[in-house]
Amino acid sequence: MTNELLNMEELDLVAGGTIAEMTELIDAMEKNPYVKTVLKFGSHVPVANEFLKQDVAGALFKMGIDADISIGFCGTGLMSDPNKYRDVNNGYKTMTHAQVLERIKSFVG
Repeated sequence: MTNELLNMEELDLVAGGTIAEMTELIDAMEKNPYVKTVLKFGSHVPVANEFLKQDVAGALFKMGIDADISIGFCGTGLMSDPNKYRDVNNGYKTMTHAQVLERIKSFVG
C-alpha cells in the first residue's frame, strides 16, 4: 500500500460506494413532489435493493438520465462498480453524481 492520499472518488467508494449513492438518489427523489410517487419500495434491504435500483433507474430515465447503478453482490454493495450516469438530452454526455442530484432537485415533471 502506498502513502498517497485517497482522491474523493476512492474515498466515496470506501465510505459507502454505490449503495450510499443510491440512498442519496432516493432521498432526493422523496423530497421532490414530482418524482416521489415513482418509488414503489421504501425499504433499503439487500434483496429489495434490486427492485429499488430498477425504480430509481426508471425515474432517472424520465428525467433524461441514463443510469447504470451498481449495487454489488445481491444488493449488498460488495464488489460494486461506480455508478455511471449519462445525459440523454445532451448526447449521452457523462454526468457526475452531484449533477444527477441537482437534476432531481430541480425536476418539475
